[in-house]
Amino acid sequence: MSLLGELERGPRVPNVPSDRGVLRFVTAGSVDDGKSTLIGRLLYDSRAILEDQLAAVERASLRRGVGEIDLSLLTDGLEAEREQGITIDVAYRYFATPRRKFIIADAPGHEQYTRNMATGASTADAAVLLVDVRKRLVEQTRRHLLLARLLGVRHAIVFANKMDLVGYSEAIFTAVRDEVRAFAAPLGFATLDILPGSALRGDMVVARGPELDWFEGSTLLERLESLDAGADQAATGAFRFPVQLVSRPQGDSARSYLGRIESGGVSVGDEVLALPAARRTRVVEIAVQGVRSTHAFAGDSVSLTLADDIDIARGGLLVDPRAAPREEREPNAALVWLDNEPLRPGARFLVQQAGRRTLGRIKQISSRRDVHTLEERPADGSIQMNDIRLLRHCARHWRAHPHRRGHQPHGRGGHDPVTGKVYLVGAGPGAADLLTVRAARLLAEADVVFHDSLVPQAILALAARAEKVAVGKRSGRHSTAQHFINKRLADAARQHRVVVRLKGGDPTIFGRAQEEIDYLRSHGVAVEIVPGVTAALAASAELGISLTQRGLARTVAFVTPRVGAGQATSTWVPTVLAADTAAIYMGAGEALAISQALISAGKSGTTPVAVIENASLGAAVVRGKLAELPRLAAQLSGGPVLILLGEVLRQAASGAQRATARRRRAL
Repeated sequence: MSLLGELERGPRVPNVPSDRGVLRFVTAGSVDDGKSTLIGRLLYDSRAILEDQLAAVERASLRRGVGEIDLSLLTDGLEAEREQGITIDVAYRYFATPRRKFIIADAPGHEQYTRNMATGASTADAAVLLVDVRKRLVEQTRRHLLLARLLGVRHAIVFANKMDLVGYSEAIFTAVRDEVRAFAAPLGFATLDILPGSALRGDMVVARGPELDWFEGSTLLERLESLDAGADQAATGAFRFPVQLVSRPQGDSARSYLGRIESGGVSVGDEVLALPAARRTRVVEIAVQGVRSTHAFAGDSVSLTLADDIDIARGGLLVDPRAAPREEREPNAALVWLDNEPLRPGARFLVQQAGRRTLGRIKQISSRRDVHTLEERPADGSIQMNDIRLLRHCARHWRAHPHRRGHQPHGRGGHDPVTGKVYLVGAGPGAADLLTVRAARLLAEADVVFHDSLVPQAILALAARAEKVAVGKRSGRHSTAQHFINKRLADAARQHRVVVRLKGGDPTIFGRAQEEIDYLRSHGVAVEIVPGVTAALAASAELGISLTQRGLARTVAFVTPRVGAGQATSTWVPTVLAADTAAIYMGAGEALAISQALISAGKSGTTPVAVIENASLGAAVVRGKLAELPRLAAQLSGGPVLILLGEVLRQAASGAQRATARRRRAL
């Protein structure tokens, strides 16, 4: 297995909670903008160069008469590259930090080697585009930025290089930044970061350097460590398994189909659709790298055994029948022509899709993309090298996979047209009859509902006509991370009119609703928030009390002690101390730590508390004192829990005791 494969498939760094897996990125930009020097500096300053490599580069630098070490020689390994001082082929380098692993593709900047840049970008999660601040945004730089987006790269970092040659001028950087933003805005990158620096001096690469104190953003390495990887994104897509090899049955073994899962996942017992045969069957056995498993996910090389004997050969495709690709005979495509010889309409060629190869021809050239303005110009004859054209071609059994890597729309903006709206609906504490009227109406109208795993079936039943998708986050390697949910919501809005994101309680309290809202709005998706009944209100109703009371309690704090890995420590303790009443969410498993933290900070151990489980759904309630909180929480069965704390509970407890006494006397 290659080193690249080992990096992609290897386990994440142990005992490092913030490890984010492998990120593949390509460096791009025009010739002599400093791409190889930047990578050399990144490797050098992050201590990712072996001593013998460094010694060899130092010797080569001396032979070339360079006064100091030439870090570009770390990637420019070909003799022709060192003689000419340019990059020709794509050079791959691998390094790691405590937070993640990286695979770097150093792409050439010369126009005649654009095809090599496309090779590096075709598998990249991010593009680091260098701009010489003295030259600004030249044609080849614009072409590389456009190519990266056409090839499905979602994240772009523009490094305004050679700031040391302009005296680290903030005004010059601002002009470059504004020019880049104006050009890149229609491309629709998920993230676009622009930062100043000097690859030669190391400013803003790994360390900030002393000259750019006016810039407050992250360094290049910090930004790379924080980006989402495409491998994680693929895990949430629809199941796609291109067959690379068919293993014939031998002895008692059944026929199996080998390949790599490109997106989604599959489990034993799942129904799959075999294409082009259009036959349905079920998966009866999965082997991941020779070891039997019940599940497999995007990126896994597997062998699948099916329940039925179906005619599937290399180039066949197994997919989720609920999200099958669309077959087209005359698809539209954005084409970048990389051959020296021009391409003319009517030409015949081979079309490769995964393991399948078929014959096709250019039927019509629709328009030409202007790399300076991104506008569509009328087609004008043949297609020359590096031309970007929109065209229609004929191909047998071409399968279109919307919203997958490399699929880009033909209109302006880099996003598919948005036809629907996402409604962020609060499911309340669980009882269906506590839903708002607006929430119930939207569920009845919904085309698709993305719901947390704890939303009760009684509420889901209100969405009778909708497709229901559970997106509750789970621990483990293939957890449903928040950015997967964000993308699936945006994709659904491009296919459906009413998309409901159903979250427990009020979606704007102690959830990640704001991340979803920001993501959707940044991708042009309309969002409406439909609030629900909070768990704290439902819990106070179960107790028959108000959370505030004149002369006793006028302030209420809503807190949670839980924080995500790598996030700042919660300041919940002083917040609770300052409030008259506190509602503590997600605290059942932290009962001992909560009790100890509050008492050690000065809160009386006799402060009344109530622990409410499954508020509004036949709630279980236990009352006591703060010092008894661990014992109280241990009495519950594991449902959603809210902890209420404050003097308003003392009167509630007294009232409950008096009511109990009256019932006993009546008996």
